[in-house]
Amino acid sequence: KDFSFRLLNLLGYEFRKLNPQLVLNMIRTSGVLNNSENNSKSFSDVITKYDFRRLKSYSDNLTDYHIILDLVPSITKLYFRGKLNLNLSPLQSALLLSLGLQYKTIEETSNTFNDLETNQVLGIFKKIIKKTVNLIEEIMKSEITSEIKEPSATHAATNGAIGSL
Repeated sequence: KDFSFRLLNLLGYEFRKLNPQLVLNMIRTSGVLNNSENNSKSFSDVITKYDFRRLKSYSDNLTDYHIILDLVPSITKLYFRGKLNLNLSPLQSALLLSLGLQYKTIEETSNTFNDLETNQVLGIFKKIIKKTVNLIEEIMKSEITSEIKEPSATHAATNGAIGSL
């Protein structure tokens, strides 16, 4: 676990030059991606409601990807630390790693993957962000549902206590 934590943090430095597929294999070998757990505590300290709105705007084609670039490293670290289960393909994972941990531009990432044009990289990136937005929405909905259910149980307990007086 320490290995993968340190590797993720060092990818923006000298390891930036490594091929993203090679790094992805190293991360998969360490077993981090097998521990995916989705809960709001995983991301709520990192991604604010305002940040979520920016992600949502981008996924709805209302803004440019530059608006959310500052969030990509945080999302990428959450994903590779097993805190967001996005079910990404190997190509999507490699692109996310390149953009979010190696801090490569869309153009540099396109050059790394010789078969992909810049617009294809952007298309795959948009799909990753849409998956992220959908997952966060699901988590938020389940939280709201559980909050709605909890007060009714508390209310019933309070009524029982009042009734016994």
